[in-house]
Amino acid sequence: MYRTEILRLQADDPGDTARRFFQPRNLNLKVVEVLSGMGVQYNRIGKKDSAYDCYRKVQDLIKRDDEMAIPAAKVINNCATKLIRQGNLEVALTILQGLLDESIRVLGLERRETTMVTGNIAYIYGH
Repeated sequence: MYRTEILRLQADDPGDTARRFFQPRNLNLKVVEVLSGMGVQYNRIGKKDSAYDCYRKVQDLIKRDDEMAIPAAKVINNCATKLIRQGNLEVALTILQGLLDESIRVLGLERRETTMVTGNIAYIYGH
């Protein structure tokens, strides 16, 4: 019982959450999310060079750890979904086509993230 209490106290420690977040892997995941989102937004406003820089940095992180590809694909797909909802189908399609190529290459056809990208592209072509 005493050991259980200590474990529960450790889990409830707010500093514990901060320590876990600031592990190098967790920071890299956040960096991937932020850079992916920035790349989409730069692309959306026509700053292609800045968008490319963001995507290149994301690719560098993915090369170090393939698991970084999953949050990157999710963030970019979610941003494209927002563009679809706003009626910016052409911009969303451009983003999604690039994402699909990378998602297939890094994650494979069977991954949920690749399927979600494909679904969004199909939705655009259906409208």
